[in-house]
Amino acid sequence: MATRKIGKIWIGIGAAALLGSGVNPPTDAAEPAGKQLSPLQQQGAAPTASDTHINHVQSTPVNKPAQGGEGGEGGEGSSAGLDPRVKFFRDMSLVRGHLFVGDELIKAGLWDDALPHFHHPVEELYASIGPKLKGQGLPQFDMALKALAQTVQARNARAYANALKVVERRMDEADLGMRKFAVPFVLSRVSTIVAVLQSAAGEYAEAIENGKIGKPVEYQDSRGFVFYAERMLDSISKDLEKIDKAALAATRAAFAELKTAWPAPVPPSTPVKDHGAVLADVSRVGLAVSPFLKK
Repeated sequence: MATRKIGKIWIGIGAAALLGSGVNPPTDAAEPAGKQLSPLQQQGAAPTASDTHINHVQSTPVNKPAQGGEGGEGGEGSSAGLDPRVKFFRDMSLVRGHLFVGDELIKAGLWDDALPHFHHPVEELYASIGPKLKGQGLPQFDMALKALAQTVQARNARAYANALKVVERRMDEADLGMRKFAVPFVLSRVSTIVAVLQSAAGEYAEAIENGKIGKPVEYQDSRGFVFYAERMLDSISKDLEKIDKAALAATRAAFAELKTAWPAPVPPSTPVKDHGAVLADVSRVGLAVSPFLKK
């Protein structure tokens, strides 16, 4: 599969809230070229809020696509300025977003349309996830993902349902095993939601060509990411309500508006919203969750 451009998008709410876990975070093999590291980062410590902001401003122009980078999908692989802990949970969430939209397509009987969303997790995301699981002595789940893709290719509904359960169970185990890096947990999830929405906006940009949805797979990717991000929000909604009930209501309203860009798994020929409008909606979600990142 050809490598696609990676769109780097900055919405101003970073992953810097994840500080002070007391555990060395999973690290990436190398920092992006030209990125300036603080002395603490050079020693493997988590970036500070000022580190994250400075790195975004220096290396990530707003709304300007960059050539190359890690990962294979527009928006998926961009990780400049992300705390490595958030990057891990973001990548796990992107896998789940692929499976979410793939499952929607299968339920609609669109097996061929669904197939790319079961190949992408292994082809474009797992290379970042696997080493971190290995480093913590946790079981891999790449073979389970490959087995799941085979059931989709064979259009075997019964085998698919069983294989999906296996993948979800393995991912749940991996997520639980890595939660020692997600401290405090609610802030970790909120930061992950923001990072997933950044990836979704990048994918949506890739989907649009000459005012049309020219790449349905990218449209579907972005749908899966946004809808799974909302699921993450739902999973911590009781905790968020205790922190700031009004902020949670604002976040839900922002999500509802954002989701209107994806009326169905099969895209309309003409986008409901242009890329700029989706970026604005993502920014509104980022603003709505900002009180949770300050707690």
